[in-house]
Amino acid sequence: MDCALPTIEFALRVSNRAGEVSDLCILNCEIYLAKKPTPHAAKPTITQEDLYLDRAQVFIGSLRVGESREAKIQVPLSIDLNNVIHEKFLTLEAEELTFKLKFSGFYLFSTRGSAPHSVSPITFFGPPIHEVSLSIEKWRRMISSYYRNLTWLAVSRETYAELKKMMEEKGYTSYDELIRDLLEGK
Repeated sequence: MDCALPTIEFALRVSNRAGEVSDLCILNCEIYLAKKPTPHAAKPTITQEDLYLDRAQVFIGSLRVGESREAKIQVPLSIDLNNVIHEKFLTLEAEELTFKLKFSGFYLFSTRGSAPHSVSPITFFGPPIHEVSLSIEKWRRMISSYYRNLTWLAVSRETYAELKKMMEEKGYTSYDELIRDLLEGK
């Protein structure tokens, strides 16, 4: 699937373990950015500190018993998301970002009775949550390859406001010109 915005793509493997041929599987996924990863011994959960990013839905056709298929979920990369990562999560010092994927959904399977299909939830034990890590360096490379002027994203709002004020007062036409003059001591 192609998107107009740059995206992070999560590749999933969906398997039919139900013991029945599935005619259709509808998988819902909520994507969160975790404030911090879940300790290894604990079961991942969504906390109030985690940031909701997006929701995706994947349709998977017929799956025979034991068969599996790959599905892809894409989350848009945006300047706003990058700002949240740096400002709210203070991940400049962290080594990686942790995404939490919360799954729900159902599958349809054929029946022999009066109803042509039966519906079954994907899990009876609550929605499964999986954590996926992404290194900060890889994140920086991805975001800077799409948004070339990344330097301006890393300055604080106060610094940006001061630079903008100086630019207007001194008649500069670009931030690059202002920064060059400041670096040269003009």
